Amino acid sequence: MSIEIQKQIKDNSRSVSEYFKDLVTWEEEQEKGETRRDAMKKGIRPNTVQKPLPAPRGSEQTDETGSRSEESIARDKLKMPQYYNDWEHYDAEEEADKLDLKEEDALRRKKKRSVRPRKIRFSTRWLGRATEIESALLRQDPE
Repeated sequence: MSIEIQKQIKDNSRSVSEYFKDLVTWEEEQEKGETRRDAMKKGIRPNTVQKPLPAPRGSEQTDETGSRSEESIARDKLKMPQYYNDWEHYDAEEEADKLDLKEEDALRRKKKRSVRPRKIRFSTRWLGRATEIESALLRQDPE
C-alpha cells in the first residue's frame, strides 16, 4: 500500500512539474509574440527588436526622462569635506519623525473621509406614495 502511494505522489509531482514547465514556455511564447506584434505596429522588422541595454557601470545615471535630477547635480557640485560635513549635521531621526508624521496625517485624513455619514435623500413624492400604500394596507381586513 505505501509503495503505491509513494508512486502516486511521484507521478503527481511529475505531472505538476510538467504542467508548470509548459505554462512557463507558453508565457515566453506569448511574450515573444507580443513583442513581434508591437514591432510590426511600429514598422520594425520583428527579428531586429532588441531589449534596451543597461548603462555601463560608472556612467552617469539618469532618471526616467533621460535627464539627471537637479538634486543630484547640486549635491555633486559640493566639495568632499563640505559633503561629509553636511552628513554630520543630518539628523536621521528627525527625518524619520517627519515621515511618520506625514504617514499619520494621511491615515487620519483617510479615516476622517471614511467616517463621514452619507446623506440619504428621500423624494417626498415617493415617500408620500409609500405612506399611502402603507395606510391602505393597514385599513384592509386581515382574512
